Amino acid sequence: MRDRRRTLLHAAITATATAAAAFTLAPAVHAASADVSEHHDPSEPAAAAPDAGPGPSADEQIGVIRQGALAWNAWRSRHPVVRPDFRGANLTDLDLAGADLRGADLRGADLRGSGLLAADLAGADLSDASLPDVALAGADLTNADLTRADLRGARLTEADLTGALLSRTRLAGANLTRADATTAVLADADLTGANLTGADLDRADLTGAELTDAILTGADLNCHGHYMCELQ
Repeated sequence: MRDRRRTLLHAAITATATAAAAFTLAPAVHAASADVSEHHDPSEPAAAAPDAGPGPSADEQIGVIRQGALAWNAWRSRHPVVRPDFRGANLTDLDLAGADLRGADLRGADLRGSGLLAADLAGADLSDASLPDVALAGADLTNADLTRADLRGARLTEADLTGALLSRTRLAGANLTRADATTAVLADADLTGANLTGADLDRADLTGAELTDAILTGADLNCHGHYMCELQ
């Protein structure tokens, strides 16, 4: 009988200790969970975002721009980091006035207008664009932004560049015969070897422009910012 009572007492003591331990651990576990929740930033993604995959193809971009400047600019606003790729593209007969073509690769692209009309790029943003050897004879580039663009060897005969921004633009070897660059900004532009025969540079800013070996026969040099402007 005494052994039985001793066994029952031991069992009771063990059960009481187990219950007490459980009561002690439960708040600790709850506190640990609360601590994790408290320090978790819900604005941070739980895992890295999946790869967005390849960007829009050149064919897709050409299809959009052929719808005109408005459609293109809307598309571009949805793809701000995409560098437009129009290498060798047929972009004839398009009205691209005001088009956002920043950083566009237009090497070998055909930008001629319909019939006798040249490409309309008035007010277009072509800053940092790549257009070497492009044919833009007679093109309307009034108030266009061509800052830092690559126009080396470009054919800009009789192009209208009135008010255009051409700061730091690479125009080495370009043909600007009879081009209208009235009030254009050509500060720090590279015009090495460019043909400016008969070009109108009235009130143009040529501050810091490089005109080594440039042809200026018959050009209107009523410009400012460059010593050549003072030699007329």
